[in-house]
Amino acid sequence: MAALGDGEYIIYTALRLNNKAFGPALDFVWASNSNEYAIRESTTSIRLYKNFKERTGVLNVSFAMEGLFGGHLVAVKGQSWVCFYDWDTGSLVRRINEAPRNVCPFLGLGL
Repeated sequence: MAALGDGEYIIYTALRLNNKAFGPALDFVWASNSNEYAIRESTTSIRLYKNFKERTGVLNVSFAMEGLFGGHLVAVKGQSWVCFYDWDTGSLVRRINEAPRNVCPFLGLGL
């Protein structure tokens, strides 16, 4: 379980609600698995975590971010577009020139 507010995030364990991780953040998102998450520290800096340890390097973008979305890819919202980055490499996968209000992960329908 994670809580975000007043510019900080806290991750609690499920059974005892112990404090597992915390720190400053504007946004917090989970990956498609519960071992990975990302925080938006500032309008241009994202930190990626796996197994509650920070990955090497920070995902720095050269534009002002307005939002962050989780799922299979890290989605970063700008003023009139959204960019998708790979969790493992931090590399840009795709940019879409639309301004979404929300990004929902595709779960697959088995079609």
